[in-house]
Amino acid sequence: MSKKILKSLSIILGLFILLIIYLSTIGVETKKFNKKIQDLVIQKNDKLDISLKKIKLTLDPLNLKINGKTIDAKVTFKGKPIELEYIKTQIPINSLVKSKLIASQVEISTKSILLKNFVSIIRSINNRPELFFLEQFIKKGYLVVDLKLNFDEFGALKEDYIVKGLLRDGKVSFLKKNQLDKINLLFNIRGNNFNFKDISFNANNINFLSERLNIKKNKKDYFFEGSLSNDNSSLSPGLINTIQLKYPLFNLINTDFKSKNDFSFNINNKFKVKNLAINSSILINRSQFKKNSLFNNNFIKINDLVDLKGHKIKFSYSNKKLYLEGKGQVKLQNKFEFIDYVITNKDSDLNLISNLNLSELDFKNQSLIKKYLPKTNDILSLKDQKIKIDFKKNILSLKGSGKIQLENELNKVEYFLSANDRTYNFETDLEINDTNIKNRFY
Repeated sequence: MSKKILKSLSIILGLFILLIIYLSTIGVETKKFNKKIQDLVIQKNDKLDISLKKIKLTLDPLNLKINGKTIDAKVTFKGKPIELEYIKTQIPINSLVKSKLIASQVEISTKSILLKNFVSIIRSINNRPELFFLEQFIKKGYLVVDLKLNFDEFGALKEDYIVKGLLRDGKVSFLKKNQLDKINLLFNIRGNNFNFKDISFNANNINFLSERLNIKKNKKDYFFEGSLSNDNSSLSPGLINTIQLKYPLFNLINTDFKSKNDFSFNINNKFKVKNLAINSSILINRSQFKKNSLFNNNFIKINDLVDLKGHKIKFSYSNKKLYLEGKGQVKLQNKFEFIDYVITNKDSDLNLISNLNLSELDFKNQSLIKKYLPKTNDILSLKDQKIKIDFKKNILSLKGSGKIQLENELNKVEYFLSANDRTYNFETDLEINDTNIKNRFY
């Protein structure tokens, strides 16, 4: 009798093991849970609807869970469809025993979908204020998204969700005239951490690339940190006008440049930026500088458009203070010469220190010089000049040495000039070889 019982138990156990193997590897397909899943979705959000095909169920005996997978499902929100590649879910076996369907984990992979539709659905699930503004800014774009969502025993979404995917051909418009288009990137979102990489986009007709952009949500704002670069681009008039609102002396036009930039800042839900920090390496291949009030024709004759080329610049901005250090070539009159410079600015306090080496430079003869050197030329020529320029507290000073052509021969000269509005001070130490001095000092 015992042998028969043992044999029966062995057969039952064998069949049970085979059933577990079958359910774990091959599984079964059913539509039995479709209605429950649809009702569960509607219960969470009555504006959402989901269309499901057969669900394939497999057993995970070690974790006491059932894995479900369906392909080619469709989610609809207010008539806006999202086509899905698949939905995977894990359902604890004890939830079936309790006749209460609760998923512990859901994975969703979409086909190519409209960015705006996706944000609308996410807003219906988690209506954060930043999602509302993002939905308003979006003009176009396509997403492929993989979501991994975890739920507690009561069916509430945990904060450890993961959203990964890619964006193609995106376009956003904000603050009226500002827009980004041709946006392409990869993203990985885990809770309050947003990580983006392999980014490219167009802004003000400049094509930008970024290796990374990391965003972290804090209690009161968002912290942004990342990199940005561009290659051989032109500064647009719109961007120049925006910069001139903060720095009126920024008069560069026809500028071709490339740059590498690292940045960080905080931004709150009212889009107010604070703690902005930027570190940049910039190469200006060519540009032109519009002559402004710092330079006029009362002393040195300078072209209305000063040409620049090959300028290597280190730029930083933090704590509302700007620092710029650069060197390159400049053409003030007829030929390119070497110049280096350091510019600092905080609030309205602009400081400039520059060293300029000039092989030649013409300037207007002054009435004071004519008074004592009446036979000198109307246009005096400076040769082989080493000049230091200093601008501080709206006072421009210039100190130089080299040679000067008063009439025919070259004479050694050292000089100092300062200018404040229309007030000029001039000092010089001049060696005179080829002109007469008028014998009158009153």
